[in-house]
Amino acid sequence: MMTATEIKAKIDLHRQEIYKKDIAFFEIDQLKKYAELLEKESEHCTECSSVLERLVTLSDEYPRMLNSGRKGRQEYEQETELIWQHLQSHGYKRKGYTENLYILIGVLLGIIIGLISKLLIKEDNTLLFIELMLGLIIGYIIGKIKEQRLIKDGKTV
Repeated sequence: MMTATEIKAKIDLHRQEIYKKDIAFFEIDQLKKYAELLEKESEHCTECSSVLERLVTLSDEYPRMLNSGRKGRQEYEQETELIWQHLQSHGYKRKGYTENLYILIGVLLGIIIGLISKLLIKEDNTLLFIELMLGLIIGYIIGKIKEQRLIKDGKTV
């Protein structure tokens, strides 16, 4: 089995075979991070070893996939999605996901509370706006705290 360092070297070696815009669009550098995380998790998880082998194959094949049109690109996205789904089973989240989720929840709760209070108090839209902003701020704060906790635990990608 290859180490994360060897996989990263293979990814860097093949980078020049694809377009620069594809490197950013398909997040090729994420493959390196996936290699590190899978190597770390494979100490405790037997499935990680098989997923890491898929990543080894992907590190060789990704230029062909990305340069061969729509079908190859779909194949690449399916492979990276399978790898990501396994990492999610270990509690990993994309950076910003938790924060955005709590902002959304806060905004929705603010709208609901604002609409209920508007119906009960019969005020103008000022109260609705205040509740919306309050929900946004509270959601942002809670999301930021949870996100920082994930970053501290090394569970963000």
